[in-house]
Amino acid sequence: ARLDAGMTNIENGAYEEALTDFSEVIQGGELLVEAYRGTGMAYMAMGEYGQAVDAFDQALALTDDRMRETDKAAAQYQGEDYAGASETCDQILVLANEGNAHYIKGASCMRLGDTSTAKTEFDTAASLNADDYDMLLDIYECYREQNLSAEGDTYLQQALNIQGSDGNTAYQKARIYYYLEEYDKAQALLSASADSLDLEGRLLLGEI
Repeated sequence: ARLDAGMTNIENGAYEEALTDFSEVIQGGELLVEAYRGTGMAYMAMGEYGQAVDAFDQALALTDDRMRETDKAAAQYQGEDYAGASETCDQILVLANEGNAHYIKGASCMRLGDTSTAKTEFDTAASLNADDYDMLLDIYECYREQNLSAEGDTYLQQALNIQGSDGNTAYQKARIYYYLEEYDKAQALLSASADSLDLEGRLLLGEI
């Protein structure tokens, strides 16, 4: 119950309370992997990336599930330890061809100035997560932050080609047109699906 309470507190932005919940679980000696992972998630949300990495390391020490290392890699990346994040991703990719690991490694390489390796990793991530709007937009953002938006446009075009006809599809494609500054297309998509838009979609429509 305390573990569930901690996760709920994270969702509600009550990070200090979540840490208290997870601490109590850890003191109880059960569900340690999940509790340490929750602790890491709370610290990440608070911007305490070093403490997040420490918590994820404690979780990893108690499990053979190396795929959980993507949490650690994300914390390292957010903490600007790009070389460390890249190395952690390499350890994951020895075991599995995992899209998020390719993405984080690509983003790390981009920050380190290795745009060639970054593109290789991004292409692999985009192939493995071909229908993941958020990942494709995140890849584009990595290029945009380095003033390389034109090179990132490929991933936006891939996202536009994802098939779908519901309100979420309209919202996601409108986001892309918004990035491309094609505001008329974004507005037309959202307006046509106005009845099925969630809050994020309605907020975006209000911005155009």
